[in-house]
Amino acid sequence: MEFKVKVQRGFTLIELISVLLIVSVVAGILVVRAQPQTASLQSSRDQLVAAFALAQQTAMVRDSTIAVTLSGNSVAVTESGAPMATASGEFPFTLPSGVQITQGQGTYVFNKRGDVAITGNRVELVLARDGAQTRLTLEGSGYVHW
Repeated sequence: MEFKVKVQRGFTLIELISVLLIVSVVAGILVVRAQPQTASLQSSRDQLVAAFALAQQTAMVRDSTIAVTLSGNSVAVTESGAPMATASGEFPFTLPSGVQITQGQGTYVFNKRGDVAITGNRVELVLARDGAQTRLTLEGSGYVHW
């Protein structure tokens, strides 16, 4: 009597589940590490959009010119050279630690129509932190989008 040994090829269910578990844990760790960097960039982007919106709306309501000045990690909004105060605080404000304005630094002046004086139709603004970046576009009409 001869016995044939059946050779099985492939992976067992336990091996497959173990590999999936390890891959899931590693992916989870990588996502958690990337979030603080992304969150601070998104927060900074939102703060910058809000500063531009405040400047545009204030210029139209007060029938005056409002300037937004971007430099390094600072954003200032001024009316006639004086920092504007809002319910949430006074300008200038500093972006979160490590976030820098790497492109588009300068002063942008909004007129009483809400338009901004820029060269060309638009200006691209870039915020960066630890190699990651987010971009915004400031249109001549004063509209800011990403």
